[in-house]
Amino acid sequence: MAETQSGRPVRRRTTTAVGPTVEIVLLVLVAVSLGSVLLATVT
Repeated sequence: MAETQSGRPVRRRTTTAVGPTVEIVLLVLVAVSLGSVLLATVT
């Protein structure tokens, strides 16, 4: 029981710390891909 209780906050901290960064990276990748597609279509 103690292991699960101590393990849960650690996992939550890692997920909350990694989650936003992963979302930001995905958003940046999507923005870059869309930008490159727009540049390709314009040129």
